[in-house]
Amino acid sequence: TRVNVGKSLAVLRIMLNYAIAQELIASNPANIVRVKIAERDRPLMVIPGRDNVRAILQEFNRRIRETQSDFHYRAWIRANAFVTLLAATGMRVSECRGLPLGAYDHERGEITVKQRADESGEIGPPKTRSGHRTLLLSKECCAVVDRHLVVNEPTEFVFETTSHRPIYGQNIYARFWKPALRSLDLGDTALSNRNGKQIVDFRCRFDLKSLRHFR
Repeated sequence: TRVNVGKSLAVLRIMLNYAIAQELIASNPANIVRVKIAERDRPLMVIPGRDNVRAILQEFNRRIRETQSDFHYRAWIRANAFVTLLAATGMRVSECRGLPLGAYDHERGEITVKQRADESGEIGPPKTRSGHRTLLLSKECCAVVDRHLVVNEPTEFVFETTSHRPIYGQNIYARFWKPALRSLDLGDTALSNRNGKQIVDFRCRFDLKSLRHFR
């Protein structure tokens, strides 16, 4: 189906982006390929409730407390700030990924959204005119973001890789979001075929994008 083709293309883009980061290739040819999916073929998005989001963030913080690795501690701190910001503001994942360090004002408790990062990490304007906006943050949300900034010390983007590029949304999803939801049993298991072998895969009930519609 076109949906599966789109998923495969997304995986290919991630692999080629990694090759770019390793300086193996100069550009990502998959970025110019688009798969049009009819609205009837798009899966319905399931929106989490307040209890769901609260439980997910509690699970993130449990993992922060219990990890014995400094690397994983810093990584979970960053992921927790990313997810908290999505849930608290309704930002798009791409806007959060492309958020420059200077767009966060701790004193005012504000974030100014003026750009986004696409799947390849290229910076561009928000998707719509109304995407240019200033968002107010609660003290609790600011505290989570501040902790991340102190622990991880980013220099270009609020959420960046070690090479100072926007973090990949798939990285947050696969390494942090999915394990947290699996622990909370917020999803279903299904058999899937990978390299000719059948494996049991966990499918999250909620996607990161669903946090934009959570209220």
